[in-house]
Amino acid sequence: MSDILSDMICRSGAGEEKIARLEKLCRIKIPKEYRDYLIKSNGAHCGAKRLRFTVKGCTLRYDCVQSFFGVTDDIRYSIAHWYMLNKRKLRRARCIPIGVTVKGHILLIKKSGEILLWDDCASLESSAGTQKAYPLAKSFGDFCRSLG
Repeated sequence: MSDILSDMICRSGAGEEKIARLEKLCRIKIPKEYRDYLIKSNGAHCGAKRLRFTVKGCTLRYDCVQSFFGVTDDIRYSIAHWYMLNKRKLRRARCIPIGVTVKGHILLIKKSGEILLWDDCASLESSAGTQKAYPLAKSFGDFCRSLG
């Protein structure tokens, strides 16, 4: 994961107190690997380097990470802000937003640590039960290692 972070414009780390407040707001325990990332970096902007990933089971073939959110007051990059915009959907799905892609999709992390791509214009599941959140990786570290 540190190789990926070296290619990004990272913010200084969040403290345990801020992370605990976020967990209380979102009613979810942040997975350890992602918590460690927030303590070290607290979000990042990818700058000119586009971190590309593929999406299986979706008409979207690939997308690129634009930014990873953090525990910050800057609403453009705030996990809490993006969570509150989508609170009902995310609370039910036990997910929190962790980033945004250049195509405007939201990256989510589940309580289990799994990383998903969500078209936030749609519900997490359509009325027909069709999946609108596509699995990308089993963990944040796996996701970061898959970027290229």
